[in-house]
Amino acid sequence: MTDQGIRGWVLLLGATSAMAEHAARVHASRGDRLVLVARSATKLSAIETDLRARGASDVKAVVA
Repeated sequence: MTDQGIRGWVLLLGATSAMAEHAARVHASRGDRLVLVARSATKLSAIETDLRARGASDVKAVVA
């Protein structure tokens, strides 16, 4: 992260749910930096790839 710390990052918990995935797409289209947290590594990886293609400036995925 930059010297801003966590400022400027959007944290999405349960990122593979339909609601969080939609929110992530909205933020990605704005070029926001995203932190995604979910239990399914497979789904999370697919969402991460999609969000990068939609313009997210940075995406961090965390399997929890």
